[in-house]
Amino acid sequence: MLLSRREFYLATLSSIQSLSYAYSLNGDKLPEGAAETGAGLTMEEATSGWLSLFDFKTDYGWQNSTVLNNSLLGGTFSLPLSNCKIRLKSKIKSSIILGNKSHTIEPNTPLVIDSSDSNNNLKIQSGSLYEVAILPLKLTPKLNGKDLSGWKEIIRKGKSPASWKVQEGKLIAKGGPAVLELEDQLFADMIIRIKVVSNARHSNGGLFFRSIPGEFTNGYEAQIYSSCDDNDPAKPTKWATGAIDDRVQARRLISRDFTPFSMTVIALGPKIAVWVNGYQTVSWVDTREISNNPRKGLRLEAGSIQIQAHDPLTNIEIHELSCRHW
Repeated sequence: MLLSRREFYLATLSSIQSLSYAYSLNGDKLPEGAAETGAGLTMEEATSGWLSLFDFKTDYGWQNSTVLNNSLLGGTFSLPLSNCKIRLKSKIKSSIILGNKSHTIEPNTPLVIDSSDSNNNLKIQSGSLYEVAILPLKLTPKLNGKDLSGWKEIIRKGKSPASWKVQEGKLIAKGGPAVLELEDQLFADMIIRIKVVSNARHSNGGLFFRSIPGEFTNGYEAQIYSSCDDNDPAKPTKWATGAIDDRVQARRLISRDFTPFSMTVIALGPKIAVWVNGYQTVSWVDTREISNNPRKGLRLEAGSIQIQAHDPLTNIEIHELSCRHW
């Protein structure tokens, strides 16, 4: 019996995934190398939710800044900070303004401060910064680690092509396409943190936000897909982890299959930023005309959160999903 093009693709990819899984279980390295982190972060910090705001090389995510000798001079971070721990380091005596308060940073001595409930802009007042990292606080878990209470499945039509189960505190999603939607909780300006493991080579999933409640994948999507071209993390594929689907690609592939990673999304008005293991993959402003459907335009109103199981070969574990209003 002849296979259709899609059936042949899925069968071939399934074989590749099986071989890659065995390959990884033997302790061999994946061809694209080990998982990465944001600048200045340990892997433990990165997977627990710390975010690096400076990559040592560029002023990505900053306004009116320059980079000299791996340090950041001047400028303001593009998003206000609230409810977070902030860690700053400098090679020289420097100062920053957070909100309306000035703070001095002594050379090679970390300064750790807590941002208040109010939105505070972080501005370099004098000198320069070598490391800038934040840990968002007061996020509320939305997975109870026991069952799927508070979540409902949405499918395109017919019988569900996906399976969802909670095992050893983790949500396991296989197959697809289908989504789980967080019930009766809508978010507009928000921060979401998800911790994921892909248990199959190039397993595809997604985190949807500001979605039209009750509708299938009509929202912004932060991609979960550890794939790059030529085994080069500097060449992330179109749908690589940390991209906003069909809008902006990730700057780099940070996640790796079979290794836990965290992804954090902040949406404030038309601004959307994404971090993977604390590395900022996206800093984007949605300049499209306002629309109820984020697939078609800028959605500012509150929407639902959805977890996507993308296709029959999806096999991912969700260890954590936490969020809060901004």
